Amino acid sequence: VIQEEKSEVSSHEKVLQEQEPVLFSREDMFQEQDTELSSSHEEVEQKQDTELSSYEEVEQEHELSFHEE
Repeated sequence: VIQEEKSEVSSHEKVLQEQEPVLFSREDMFQEQDTELSSSHEEVEQKQDTELSSYEEVEQEHELSFHEE
């Protein structure tokens, strides 16, 4: 009986080992999503920044033309 239990335990360990790679690949997927999220989000923020700065330029031009009158 003891030997049978041992073999059951070892087979259980095998199953655990087989599941481990799945866990690892899941972590990889999460990391990939992280980089995608952060890069695209940063790009969007940068675009907004440039839009803001160009808007400031337009305001300055308005002020200049206003002073000329």
